[in-house]
Parts: sequence; structure tokens; C-alpha cells
Amino acid sequence: AYASHHLKVLYGAVQFKDNASSGDTSGDQLSALKSSIAFFPQASGDVLVSLTCGGNDFNNDINVMLFRAQTEAAAAKLQDNYREIARLIRQKYENVQAGKRVAFLITNVTDPTGGTGNVPMQYNDGFCKTIHNPLFTPQLRANAIANLEFFNGKIAEVAAEIGGNLVDSHAMFYD
Repeated sequence: AYASHHLKVLYGAVQFKDNASSGDTSGDQLSALKSSIAFFPQASGDVLVSLTCGGNDFNNDINVMLFRAQTEAAAAKLQDNYREIARLIRQKYENVQAGKRVAFLITNVTDPTGGTGNVPMQYNDGFCKTIHNPLFTPQLRANAIANLEFFNGKIAEVAAEIGGNLVDSHAMFYD
């Protein structure tokens, strides 16, 4: 509600739709979009879409974090989900002949360790919880960080492919 109000104050006739749900994977978000897009508001002008998916695709499975083959498979699925999300949103909103366009802002996945493989103990969920496991050796931490870099590369690829703009949250929050 705050974001919607703030946008309206700044830009006037802005409509705001939040379809996000904490903990969702990109597949969950795609399913939610498929079941709710018919109820999204109509738009008389351009549409800006912020897509922040991928963190849970990477963090929710230790095998995805540690083993490149699983990272590659998860990244490929994420890319497929992004392509379909973009297709559905463009199908609903984009009409180039009428001057209505869709722009996508796509964030990548942050590394809460800042490349060190360590986080303060008070951060204890998802990726951070896994890193605190005493069985998570320095080599496993290095694997996870390298796989996250690969995963983010695949997010950048699909962002470019669908004509989106990559928002490098990984770099913004690295330190």
C-alpha cells in the first residue's frame, strides 16, 4: 500500500500490482501469474515490471548451491520461467502499434557473504543457514559462491534475451 501511494504521489495515475510472495521460486511466481493475470488492472500506457526471482531457486536446494550440474539445471529452469513470465505480461499489456510497451527490471541474486563465504551468526535462514553448517567447508563455500556467479550470469543472459534491464543487486550489496 505504501509503494502504491508513493508512486501515485510522485507520478499521478500510476497503478501498482504486487504479485510477489516471500519464499516463492520463479516457478511459484509463474504459477501465481498464470492464475491471477486475468485480474491484473488494465493499463492505458506503458507498464514497468520488476522481476525479483531466483534467490529461492538457488538457495532452497543445497545441491543447486554446491554442484554445477544442478546449478545449470536450476538456472535453465529459471530462464524458462522468466521467458514465460515475460511472454504472459507482454501478451496482456504490450501493443507496440498503439504505443504501449512493457519494460522489465530484473534483479539478480545477492551474495550475503560479500564473496567471503561467511556471514554473522544472526543471519540464519536460507543461504546463510547453510553456510553456518559446520559441515560446510571452505571449499564448499567457494563452490557455492562460484555457482552463484554462474547462476547470476544466466539471469543476465535471460534479461538481455527478453529485452529486460538487469538491476545488479549482487554488486550493490556485495560489501
